[in-house]
Amino acid sequence: MGSNKEDINLTPLLNKLGHDLEEIRVRALLNIVSKLEHGVVCEADLVQQRPLLIRLLEWFNFRSCPLQEEVLGLLNRLAQHSSAVEILVSLGAVAFLSQLRKDISAELQPITDQILNQLLMLPRPGPEEHSRECIYQHRAAKFSSPLLTESSIPPMQEDTQPKQLTAASDSLMSQQNCSVNSQAGQHGQLLYMEPKVGYFRRDSGSTATLMANLEQEQQEQVVGTGLPSPTCLRFSTFPWLTLTPTDRHVLAATNRSLNSGNPQLVTSSCEFLSNVVFYDFPAETFLQRPAIVKTLVSLLKVPADGGHDPSQGAVLCLRNLCVHLQARLAFYQDPALYCPKQDYLSHASSTVSTEMSTPTPQSGSQHSATEETPDRPRGDGRDRNTPSSTSSPSHSVSASSVRSAGSDPMEDLEPEDLLALQSSPSHSISASSVRSASDPMEDLEPEDLLALQFSQLSLPQFCTTLLANGPALLKSHDPAAVTQVLELLQRAAGLMEEALTPEVWEDQSTVAAELVEELIEALDNTGEVLHFHNMQSRGPRTPENEVTHHRMVYTALAILTTHLLQAFVPLEKAADILPESLGSALALLAMDSSFQTTHPAAHEVVVAYVEQTSEDDYQLYSRAQHVCTSINCSVQFVKDQNFEGGRSLQDMVELAEGALSSLSYHQHLALVSQFVRLCSDMCKPVHANPQLVQDCTKVLLKFLAHPEEAVRHTAYQTCLNTVKEVLGISRAAETASLSCRSVLFLVDPHVLYQICCFGLAENKTKVGEMAAELLLYLLQGRLIMTAAVWNKLMDALLPVLPVLQGYASVETKLGRCVLGLLHPSSEGDAGCLPKLERFRGGLRLLMSRESSMREEAAAIVSQHLALEGSRAQLLPQDAEQAILKAQDILIVRQQQQQPSGENQSSIFQPEDVLKLWDLYTSPTVEGVVRRSAAQQFTTILADKLMHETFRRQGGVDVTVNYLKQAVQGDNQELEKRNLVPPCLCILRLLVQADPSLRHALMQEMPLYLTVLRCALQSSYDDRTCTEAASLLTLLLFDEIASIQTWSRDSEQPSTEYFSLPLNVVTRYRLPLKPPTHHHTSPHQRECDADPGQLQDGPPAEMLRMAWNVPWEGGMDQLAAGEQETAEGIPTSLVLTSRDKLLLRSTHIKTALQFNIQEIEGAPSHYVAKLALMRLALLLTSDVIGNENGTASSGSIAEILFNLDWKPVFKRFLEVMPANGEDDLLLSEVLKVLLLFLKSKESIRDSVSSWLLDLVLTRGSPLLWLLSQGDNKEHENMVGPKVQVLTAHRTLQKQLMALLSALCSHLVHKEQGAHQLMLGDLAQGFLQRLHLADPSHFYDLASLESTLHCLVHVTARPDWSTGSSTRETLCQELLETLREVVLSFHVGRGSTTRSYMGKGVIKNASISLKHLALEMAQVTTNKDWPLLWLNTKSEEGAGLDWLVPLWAYRDPEVRAAGLGIAVLLSGSEEGRIALTTGCQQVTGGIWGTSISVLLDHTECSLVRQQAAAVLVNLTSQALPTTPAQANDSAWQGPSVTDEDTGFTLVGLPALLALLHHCQFYTHVSFMLGNYYPHSVIQPVSVAFRQATESQSDAGGTTSTSDHSTPTGDVGSSRSSLTSGEQYFTSTATLTTQMSATPVPQPAVVQGPVGGRVPSRQSTDSTAGSTYSEPVGVDYPSVVTPDLLAALTRLVSNMVVMASHDALQSISQHNIFNSLLRFLDADILRIQLKEQRESTAKCSTVKLLLGELLHMHCSILSLMRTCVLNKPGLGKTFAQGRNNVKTVLQLLLVGRTLDKEDSMYPSCCTLWRSVYSFLSSVVQTDGRDATADISVSLANNWDTFFESVQSCLSVSAPAHLQLSAVHLVALLLAEDGQQQGKPSTGTDPPPSLSLLLDRARVKDADDESEKTEPVSCGSALCLCLVQLYDSLDSNNSNMDSNMDSNMDSNTSHMDSRAAVGNSLALLLAHSKTAKHTALQSGFVDSTVDNMKDLHAQMNLDSLNTGKPAARRKDDPAVTDLLLSLHLLRNFMLKYQDGKVSKAVILN
Repeated sequence: MGSNKEDINLTPLLNKLGHDLEEIRVRALLNIVSKLEHGVVCEADLVQQRPLLIRLLEWFNFRSCPLQEEVLGLLNRLAQHSSAVEILVSLGAVAFLSQLRKDISAELQPITDQILNQLLMLPRPGPEEHSRECIYQHRAAKFSSPLLTESSIPPMQEDTQPKQLTAASDSLMSQQNCSVNSQAGQHGQLLYMEPKVGYFRRDSGSTATLMANLEQEQQEQVVGTGLPSPTCLRFSTFPWLTLTPTDRHVLAATNRSLNSGNPQLVTSSCEFLSNVVFYDFPAETFLQRPAIVKTLVSLLKVPADGGHDPSQGAVLCLRNLCVHLQARLAFYQDPALYCPKQDYLSHASSTVSTEMSTPTPQSGSQHSATEETPDRPRGDGRDRNTPSSTSSPSHSVSASSVRSAGSDPMEDLEPEDLLALQSSPSHSISASSVRSASDPMEDLEPEDLLALQFSQLSLPQFCTTLLANGPALLKSHDPAAVTQVLELLQRAAGLMEEALTPEVWEDQSTVAAELVEELIEALDNTGEVLHFHNMQSRGPRTPENEVTHHRMVYTALAILTTHLLQAFVPLEKAADILPESLGSALALLAMDSSFQTTHPAAHEVVVAYVEQTSEDDYQLYSRAQHVCTSINCSVQFVKDQNFEGGRSLQDMVELAEGALSSLSYHQHLALVSQFVRLCSDMCKPVHANPQLVQDCTKVLLKFLAHPEEAVRHTAYQTCLNTVKEVLGISRAAETASLSCRSVLFLVDPHVLYQICCFGLAENKTKVGEMAAELLLYLLQGRLIMTAAVWNKLMDALLPVLPVLQGYASVETKLGRCVLGLLHPSSEGDAGCLPKLERFRGGLRLLMSRESSMREEAAAIVSQHLALEGSRAQLLPQDAEQAILKAQDILIVRQQQQQPSGENQSSIFQPEDVLKLWDLYTSPTVEGVVRRSAAQQFTTILADKLMHETFRRQGGVDVTVNYLKQAVQGDNQELEKRNLVPPCLCILRLLVQADPSLRHALMQEMPLYLTVLRCALQSSYDDRTCTEAASLLTLLLFDEIASIQTWSRDSEQPSTEYFSLPLNVVTRYRLPLKPPTHHHTSPHQRECDADPGQLQDGPPAEMLRMAWNVPWEGGMDQLAAGEQETAEGIPTSLVLTSRDKLLLRSTHIKTALQFNIQEIEGAPSHYVAKLALMRLALLLTSDVIGNENGTASSGSIAEILFNLDWKPVFKRFLEVMPANGEDDLLLSEVLKVLLLFLKSKESIRDSVSSWLLDLVLTRGSPLLWLLSQGDNKEHENMVGPKVQVLTAHRTLQKQLMALLSALCSHLVHKEQGAHQLMLGDLAQGFLQRLHLADPSHFYDLASLESTLHCLVHVTARPDWSTGSSTRETLCQELLETLREVVLSFHVGRGSTTRSYMGKGVIKNASISLKHLALEMAQVTTNKDWPLLWLNTKSEEGAGLDWLVPLWAYRDPEVRAAGLGIAVLLSGSEEGRIALTTGCQQVTGGIWGTSISVLLDHTECSLVRQQAAAVLVNLTSQALPTTPAQANDSAWQGPSVTDEDTGFTLVGLPALLALLHHCQFYTHVSFMLGNYYPHSVIQPVSVAFRQATESQSDAGGTTSTSDHSTPTGDVGSSRSSLTSGEQYFTSTATLTTQMSATPVPQPAVVQGPVGGRVPSRQSTDSTAGSTYSEPVGVDYPSVVTPDLLAALTRLVSNMVVMASHDALQSISQHNIFNSLLRFLDADILRIQLKEQRESTAKCSTVKLLLGELLHMHCSILSLMRTCVLNKPGLGKTFAQGRNNVKTVLQLLLVGRTLDKEDSMYPSCCTLWRSVYSFLSSVVQTDGRDATADISVSLANNWDTFFESVQSCLSVSAPAHLQLSAVHLVALLLAEDGQQQGKPSTGTDPPPSLSLLLDRARVKDADDESEKTEPVSCGSALCLCLVQLYDSLDSNNSNMDSNMDSNMDSNTSHMDSRAAVGNSLALLLAHSKTAKHTALQSGFVDSTVDNMKDLHAQMNLDSLNTGKPAARRKDDPAVTDLLLSLHLLRNFMLKYQDGKVSKAVILN
């Protein structure tokens, strides 16, 4: 049995286990279980079978699934092994079984739980032991690693789900790409293969089988799935790219290296990725095959080992990958680069065949672009490197070819081999070994593309993974490492903004659920890291240097966090989203004062989120912030008082009021004293501002009522001291001194009320004593005060007397003084209290609690009774004596309870009152009845609703009269006295309920006397006394019964009921119990509930900062200087040493200065490098803040720029580094400078200028370093050689990065003198390219970086300036770059699908294109294009190095290659050289260019370059006959008929080619696919791409035929039938070939015939709509640039073959189609967007330039057509709105400034419009002019204003002449029309009428409107000014003339043209004649004629001068022109004739 073990094959059983038939599945399961039980196989054999585990899980997805217990038992057995656990977990079995558990029976649930426990357990350490019978033994780990295990990293290719991709990632592809929708089953989701039920595919067959059933499955899943599609994605996955086996092998080998256990190899592999691979492979490749990305993510958690830090290498790789992904995202959104089939060359329809027609073996040639092949070339450029081409295992090449293409050395590379390649400092790898595309790797299995596509990472998944795993690395103590991580997170966040919307939280799809989980994890980790750095920076044991580091990281991460929150967390959902860790971190950040000051915008965002997430934290912050604001007011007030600041008194009062809240915290009581004195000073002036005094009093009350006793004590003490100073003993000798006005701030009823009611009540503190003393001084200061001040005091005291009298006493000075105020002996004195008030005061004292005071009061009242008139007739007779005996008359035994003021429903009616009224008032009613009525009234009037009826009857007067009658001496009737109690009760009820009645009665002294006498008369009656006392209480205390009166600014509601202050109720013995108010002062602010919360932790720090920042004069002064503590400030507000350190670390300017000083005075490399790293960290945080608008209050880069940093940095840039440490230090310097170049433009310009002065100086160390390359050898090496070389390589890399950024910035900037030195920089790069190729091995990293910089250097015009030999430099650079291109193409069959070498090829080809442009401009040799031929080729001079670029996989390379051809074809020599060099290319240059142009699957950029080549090739006349061809060096194309042997050359051959290719049919189709937008959204459909990829892999040579017309935009495709070839062998045309089928354009309704979907124009005149479409699959995209090139080509064809071209144009309606593209609305919208947009202004500007250029090209073609086809102009003019459409273009850019970059392009557009209209008028004359005149009349304002602006003297010359020419033609035609009789019923409008019509210029302001001026008059002024500017005496053109004007257009011609136009105008317009006369033009013309006559006379006398021909004499010409002007001026103008006669006389 054991011997047959290896023969066992489990695959058939596993396949049957997933069979659709239940019986087959059951038998297969039982077979496996039986084999396991009998030992035929062991468990270890089965755990290796991934398909088995899949089938076992899929078992439960069938509708019928028996043997569930057996299946679960088998899974349980297998789950005992870690290998099976890993596979099951990667399949998502945990979620699957968790869902399954709910649906199975209860007896099966325990075993399911066991399986889940096994899956969730940690793996057991050590190798597992297996039986000897096992078929599969665990292989020893070939790459065992302490860092990573292979099992933790997925392999490169796998047909199942990668480990880190969950079910959501499957759903992402299926839902986003709409090809395979989300799959749902009974228990969850695992794999993408089963859309109907379950999670696993039941069929393990091929992908083709799956796709065959996909259509049916899609129909079923519409009903079967319940998962919604994701709506939160802006961008999900990139279009799929296929890889060659070579590419796959390179990525797999790199991945294995990253998984190595050797940290050095891992680090080297990361560098190789960053420096080489990422430049070669498109970035999306690493998302589509995410193994490397997942490895890098896992490396983030690997610690550093032995000087190598794999995590930092991974960070750098991932950061660079983000940069490349951003570029690729822009690439795919660029319409010019959009390909309907995104993966160029992945289909079998290549339109460019770059194989030579007669390949021969090239042995020993290292520059050949071909190689020997065993079979005949197919001609499609894909003889090799296709998945189906695997027949040739190797190629025979010469051994001497160092770059030959043998078998790929990368084929067998293992990590150890890659280490040998990568461990060298320069990654030196043979170009052939890496770049060659040999046969497919035999050891690589074919890819299951559909499975790969569904396992790819989406862009949001990638970003969220980085954001979740990156923050943990920020805990590093290395500033450089932290900076890299921050850059990574910033890039990831920026990418995610492009891909994800904040709606992800509301999205219910599985995709969104996964992204939400990752986002929450990212936010949680971010919060944790924020906590970490915050705690570390505040830890007592943290060293100072680490505190600075932690603080800087904390600040930078906080800025990044605000960016993330704003971008992805809606504020209203923050409470539900943010994890607790981040919420608490944000709360701490909100209370970080330093962060708030330096980054206010970010802090504002943080506070907003804290408010949403934690109410408690926000309230704490709000309280602290409120106190901080108050502290700031305190400091400002104190400083202004101390230093006499310039604030106004009103501001000082406001500051004092704001300072109240913080007094209890800072206890700076000097502020209180200062404010009290300020109040005294403000109220002292005689004419003080009343409003200011009122505001001051309001704040003073708050100080007097402050809850802090110390504050109140200080306030009262200061008030007392002020009063003492004025009214003290020292002032006694001064009588009525004006200084007494200083106490006026206290002479206010509210202030006195506060002092009397609350100050005096504080008897337990000194405040009460000071209040009493204060009042005593005031009351005793009558002799010192002036009468006015004393009267004010008395007036203010009156309302407060009820309170003050409560303190009247014979025992205290104040009490006696108060009592003295009431003594009637002072009645005759002026300035005392009124008699009524003294009497009322006495009555109040009758209610005093002290009997002694009641005795004094009785005496006072007795005196008033004794003085009462007619007292003899009043009862009681001895009232003055009775009161002395009845001093307790108003003291009642039991207080009455005052009824509540609530309104209750009434039980009485007004009729009841009226009935009783008659009884109450009738004189005939008996006394008993009247008394009964009065008693009833006391009951009825208890209801307040009855009061109005009673008072309306005069009840108050009647009742008072009854009381007066009761005390009359002559009335002794008992019945009158019996009415007293009910009458008093009635009055009490009325007064108590009605405040207005109470206010009125309180002023009536007789009423007081009457009530008192009633009480005395009935002193024995308790009821009478009680009612009298109650009534008197209501009247005596009315002043203080209102809450509102004494609660200034109080929010207490208005009340009608009687209420007294609590102090009054306690000081008097009142007969009733009224409601009380003012238990505390109404001016007292609420006490802080828990002040302790603000005295510890972050709030306490806020308070400390709030005091010290304003005290020191600002954050800058505080951070820079020493703290000065104000006296009286508690130590809690003094900054601690840690506070100061944190402040210096956070404050930007201080931190920058500190680091600059550290660098300047650094004693070692470490100190300087650390300071530089910190600067880099600060600048990185600045970049983060600038991107999301939460930058610091001042840009960090801007602050640093304004510091003195240049001398510090210059020291390092002017000294050559001497060792490795110097290299590393200089690299840090360069890194900081590189960050400088990321700041705003003004700083970039200045820094770049300063850098260029250093870099481009002769002998510059940086230039020397550049020329040394990466292999520099130090003379004096310190340390190991490897470390030194590594340091130097780091320096070189940083230098190249800086130069790249610097040169890219230079492309669009004028740098003046620096232009002269760029040649030296180019020379340095050239030398570096030579160094990159030592011993036939390229230093790939150096080569990539050098070429990248070279692209930017050569992009600048005249970049070779500065080199001593510019032509030599160009030639050397050409040779080197051509060598690079050749080297990286040998062995690749001249074209390749491999991405290896793409970065080098791309940059080299673009540099070559720039080089060609430079050579065309600077080379004096006309034969310079011949230099581009490869003379080393054995086939002869050719372009074998250039042709492969035309078929390269990257469209930018293809465009650059064709761009080189464009520049070479710019001259006749170049065209001949180009044609000669492409003789061996199929179809030659003509065939290649036409095929590329007409390939609708090609991108617009490449097609535009092909069109440009054809434009140049057709720019020179072609021979039309064989004879002409023999005589001409330029012959054009040559076509031979294979059957007849007949050859066509020149134009006939070109026409035959175009006819054969159906050129104009293709042009018509291209016009239907016009796309005028700046951004396009590529549609990526997974199923469609998979289908194409599968067909490609299977060798299918054609895609679907799209020749069928269709109107469906989404499904229509435009790729040509791939089996068709445009041309046969060289220069041969098979006439029997069928015509090339042309796809039908999609029928799209739009204003321009292309895709112009809707966005309503904001311009009122816009008639079209314009928007950017989203989610449309375009069959082809034609950009404005391509359309412009196409129109130029068609224009050339019209010129060369007008009949054929015009006939085709008419046949395909091309003219009208182009006319529809003329849309001024689009141009105006783009101009507006350019002015308003900031983010993508360059994109909008670029599109605007393309649109303007396209419009000019279209007008040029239309002009050419009109000139070559008579009658076309008339047809155009007769078209509806045609002329109007063209005229509307004159409005575009009218408001632009001349300095605007778009102004020249707009001028060119206007010129094109004028030229086109001129051609129409000139060609079709009268017929066209009539229609044009009608349109001009309808659009006259538009036309005239444009002409007027274009004729200004400052306008470009070419524009002036175009406008002048059109005006002259129109006037001439109009003049001819006027001379002929009108033949039509509706004659066209005359220009004379339009010119002479008055016109008012619109103006916004009425005052700016001018008098009406005719158009003729205005036009005349313009032409006269222009004519005068062209002075005939000048020999040269005016400076305003543009240099582009034809050289044969002389100055005199320009003057003659203007003069002719002016003459025509004078003949037409009377107003123009009048204007010419008034402006003095006629005078100057006559004077000029006189001067000309005199000059001619002098010339005739000059015998030595040869006589010129009379007609060529300029003077004669000028004289004739003047005569012509004068003649037209006098035509039909009588005034002109008279004036001329006067002038001549």
